Amino acid sequence: MSEQITYIIPGLQQGENIFDTYTMFIEAQKQRKTDASYYDFLLNVIESLDRNLVDLSDDKKFSDDYKVKLNEATLTVLKDWFPVLTFYQFSGDFVYALSYNLYGFGKIFAENWSSDELKSLVAFFSPSIDYNTILNNDFIVDHNNPVTVRTSLVELIKTNKTHILNASLEHVIPNEILNRLEITNHKIFHRVDNHAFGVDYLDLLEFNIEELRRKSTETKLSAIINDYQYKLFNDSNIVWEIKLTTNENEPNAVEFLGAIYNIAIGIEASSQNVEVKIIDWGNGSKWAKLQIIIKDFIAREDVKSVVEKGIQAASSKYLDAPIADVQKTQSETEKINKETSALPDALVSARMHELDLQNKELSNIEKVIELESKRLDNELKKLELIKTASEMVSSGILKGDSTFQLEINDVIMFANQKHIPFTTINEIDERASLQPKDKDEPIS
Repeated sequence: MSEQITYIIPGLQQGENIFDTYTMFIEAQKQRKTDASYYDFLLNVIESLDRNLVDLSDDKKFSDDYKVKLNEATLTVLKDWFPVLTFYQFSGDFVYALSYNLYGFGKIFAENWSSDELKSLVAFFSPSIDYNTILNNDFIVDHNNPVTVRTSLVELIKTNKTHILNASLEHVIPNEILNRLEITNHKIFHRVDNHAFGVDYLDLLEFNIEELRRKSTETKLSAIINDYQYKLFNDSNIVWEIKLTTNENEPNAVEFLGAIYNIAIGIEASSQNVEVKIIDWGNGSKWAKLQIIIKDFIAREDVKSVVEKGIQAASSKYLDAPIADVQKTQSETEKINKETSALPDALVSARMHELDLQNKELSNIEKVIELESKRLDNELKKLELIKTASEMVSSGILKGDSTFQLEINDVIMFANQKHIPFTTINEIDERASLQPKDKDEPIS
């Protein structure tokens, strides 16, 4: 089969069994290429996942409902990656990185997860928004020869020259696509480089299927991911994309621009380590695309909180209903106020007996009280900041007209004056891009 114009094997994506689809594809690659040893690792990982699902069906410690959800999660991750694999089929580095990512996914079978946790894990292991550009036919500029752009991109990938702007290709491939290829795979390559799943992928290459399965149960995925999430910001930033749209051809400028401004300033106000940029806009229906650059772990959590509370508050105001999260924030604020006011008596009482025995100086207690009071005061200020920033986001959404739509990382979160609750904020966050920090940017 010719490599010149074919970037996928026709018909494979029509297969009913995704495991058969991968196996057929891998075997075809190995037959076509004299050196396709990097596919051996992927084949072993795919077969190990297949066996995990077979064993899961007989596992008595999981409910039938949970087994169905875990089965669906596995199929979703594999199906979402397959078109990306066909695109990068000539890149051994990509195949190794994908194999390592799917090896990490196999660890989910060793623990029990809630529905929301499972959804977040699916998003964590699935392709990020970075791949949307290269898989979207909108970038094909030569409609008389629609394979030209994709074929040229495949040739770049095949020769590992994704960083080169070849003059002969500039008239075919928009520069924004070529530039995007620079960072598209950064997220899964970063996992390989940082041993995200507790082991170097090179140590796994000689493992057979059963050895891979045993290895995947040695360390808990929950602990590994939590540790890795902190490492992300040593050299990279999380980047969200937010698209704001109105179907009005000539929307009220104050309303639409006010919506953009309030949402942007609310998100940026959530942390000093967050930056908001406008990266694109367009006509037809009026729309603007924002890029949210998140530079450390705490800022990431703050942005999620602000956006989630802001969307829910806007939805509740349309319905003229109270919002549970706002009430929770208010109760947390009241609790901290009470704790702050009651703190001296509580600490002094608790320390009295110890003071009698150890004859400690009163000044030591006062220092402890002062430190604890400052800590609680800072928590109170942080809650107030999150609440204010959330209100700005909510205000921005409310400034939009009845057709206003908010899309985050290609998922609609607010439309038709109500929150679309099918996707959690953690799922949205895990779909985000991971991009290298600028050379002059301080490391978090």
